[in-house]
Amino acid sequence: MHPENLQFERIRQGDVREYEKVFRTYYQALCNYACTFLKDPDEAEETVQQVFVTIWNKREQISINTTLQAYLYRAVNNASLNRIRHQKVRNEHRDQVMAMESPVVEHTAQQVISKELTREIRKAVEALPDKCREAFEMSRYEGLSYAEIAEQQGVSVKAIEKQMGKALRLLRVALADYLPLILLYLSEGFRS
Repeated sequence: MHPENLQFERIRQGDVREYEKVFRTYYQALCNYACTFLKDPDEAEETVQQVFVTIWNKREQISINTTLQAYLYRAVNNASLNRIRHQKVRNEHRDQVMAMESPVVEHTAQQVISKELTREIRKAVEALPDKCREAFEMSRYEGLSYAEIAEQQGVSVKAIEKQMGKALRLLRVALADYLPLILLYLSEGFRS
């Protein structure tokens, strides 16, 4: 029997001093080893401490077929890999939850804002004087230039510019209460 395994036999029988001796002998080296996997000294220490606690708590059931040192390194290796797997699962779960919640909430908020703004803009446009409304709709909804609108209406470009200026002033006044909502909508729209 390897001398280290005699140490473990004494630990198995409940020898606290032998356990402390093994702990002091291997603790720092095992922490360094765990840190190569976990990349975080605090997590490495926690993992090694947990391995030692498990060894003490299950000392009577543990059977070591190699040296104690090899067993300790294998136990820390496995515990570190398990910790990485658990972290990965937790991170994936967190990411899935965030992915499910965040876009739905943002998308729903955007839809509500969009519907509200569309309704209010339609009301404001419908309230414009006829010539202003026609010029505005042709410009903004049909995409016509001022020259094209002037030609269709048989007026000068200058007249269309005046009608559009008046329409925009009236719309600004009519939609002034909705400015925060408009800004929010624009900022949400640019973010997605």
